[in-house]
Amino acid sequence: MAVFRRWTTVAFCLVIIGFLAIVGFAGMAEAAKVQVTYWTPGTGNQTYRTAQEGLEALFEKRYPDIDVKIEYVPSDIDQKLTIALASGTEPDLVTLPTRSAPKYIAQGLLAPIDFSAIGVKNEDGFLKLFIPGMRGILRSMGDYYFFPTEVSVFGLWYNEDMLTKAGLERPGATWQQLAQQSLKFIQRDPSGKWTQWGLMVMRGWIWPYFTWLTFARQAGGDWITPDGQPGFLDPRVVEAIQYYQDLYLRYRVLDPSPSLDVEGTIFPSGKAAFVVGVSYQLQNWKQAKVPFEVKSAPHPYLEGGRRSTVAYGYGNFVVATSKHKKEAWQVAKFFTVDNAENWFTKAGLFLPGAGDWIDELVKREPNIIPFLQELPYAQLEIVHPMYSDIRSAIAAADRDLIAGKSTREVLSTLNDKLKNILAQSAKK
Repeated sequence: MAVFRRWTTVAFCLVIIGFLAIVGFAGMAEAAKVQVTYWTPGTGNQTYRTAQEGLEALFEKRYPDIDVKIEYVPSDIDQKLTIALASGTEPDLVTLPTRSAPKYIAQGLLAPIDFSAIGVKNEDGFLKLFIPGMRGILRSMGDYYFFPTEVSVFGLWYNEDMLTKAGLERPGATWQQLAQQSLKFIQRDPSGKWTQWGLMVMRGWIWPYFTWLTFARQAGGDWITPDGQPGFLDPRVVEAIQYYQDLYLRYRVLDPSPSLDVEGTIFPSGKAAFVVGVSYQLQNWKQAKVPFEVKSAPHPYLEGGRRSTVAYGYGNFVVATSKHKKEAWQVAKFFTVDNAENWFTKAGLFLPGAGDWIDELVKREPNIIPFLQELPYAQLEIVHPMYSDIRSAIAAADRDLIAGKSTREVLSTLNDKLKNILAQSAKK
């Protein structure tokens, strides 16, 4: 009996030891997992939650050695990152606007993409992960730094019903052609107030700086020259901006009234024939249930100039101080191009990852086609650490130009402001 009790005790101890060993091994396996902390827009941009729903579980199933810790940041992710970098509490991976990332890149705080970490050999292999024409959007400050979570590109929206009634088959391809067509639609009341519009260009928010970039680039210049000087006194750019002013004040094609609600009221109510707009507005027109047939067309270009449009967006960037850059890039890729269809079908955000889903998309949404056709001509918005100051200077120039100041005077003032901004940046 005593022998039996001794064997029972031994057996019980062996079971306990085995159990503890299993728990220990499981704990060790859990501890061996690499944790990637990922900050991405939360309640301030609820669509990101929708687009990424379920991806965490799918990722960890494919990569069992990586644990993704997602934090949906409710507001101002840019400010949160700045504070975190100063205090040493930064994430491994963060979603940022393309316009705010350069200030971090210039300080070496964001890492360029590691091609080997995402299973490609070189730049060509990386670009093949996307639909054709993305190089001008993805490459900034001399390298590739992000996987886009969404990309917006400019084109033209038009009211097909208005064009049909006016006997027009399609919008003109150039600014000059659109200006002539617009005269068929413009109406004013006896006091001179506009009641119906032809062509419209949005001027609220940060829209003017997109317009100025477009005119400068279509003329063959840019806001900055290849040697790093302000570019708005380039004779080609001066001529282009003069024409932009003429559309308001000389030809009276564009309405110079401030604070026009083009996107929210005028175009969706059927009172404008054309509006230079952005790809994401496809969802806006659907939600607004506009009472006419909305169609899209390529972005207008200057006669004698070159085709060019502006793109901007958000992307996933790896923080340079991350101890798990390889794993962070794997998360960045999986949550974006590997599941690009999710972003559009679930949240209406266009993420230009390659795949058969694009063929289905253009069948379902033919209005997206002209914007896809614009991608080879698209260049990223202003890429500079002092983006906000540059944008504000251009917005002020736009106000002065439409108020009637001479184009040369406005551009000289703008160039001087930009020289000071660039000089300040060089000292930092």
